[in-house]
Amino acid sequence: MKRKPCTITWHDASHVSFEGVFDEYTSFVEVVAKFPDEVWLDFGKVTRVNSLGVKEWVKAITACKSRMHYVNCPAIIVDQFNMITNFLSWNTTVDSFEVYFVCNNCDHEESRFFELGQGKEVDPENPNFESSFECKCIRCGHEMELDHDPDIYFSFIHEMSRKKSVG
Repeated sequence: MKRKPCTITWHDASHVSFEGVFDEYTSFVEVVAKFPDEVWLDFGKVTRVNSLGVKEWVKAITACKSRMHYVNCPAIIVDQFNMITNFLSWNTTVDSFEVYFVCNNCDHEESRFFELGQGKEVDPENPNFESSFECKCIRCGHEMELDHDPDIYFSFIHEMSRKKSVG
């Protein structure tokens, strides 16, 4: 089976999207070198990530001075935020990311993307900040529960807040 390489598309001077697999065959250095002062990076079509791809990404963004906005981050990218300290740097903001839910009433499962900022402020210092991420079941109308351990899944929000105060 032939591997589909990660496709990197520039939509305009400050918007880039990634599609496919982040792996050892993807070089991010040349792309990151072209980042303007502020750039929006769309991860919505990333299908898989391996450790060598993460290593390539971190290597590329380590010296990057651009203000980076991560958008449409699927759960596989959020997992990297929480496992790899340097996947998010001091100059990175996560603008939107995927959250999984389950309905305990009818067993329906679904994911939704949430935006941070733009009226959706999340205060990581609030011990119940995960209540900002609520959704009703589209099947039965009951309140759905997070299908994650919020202390683990949302830890990147705490980390971003810490890095901004240090950086």
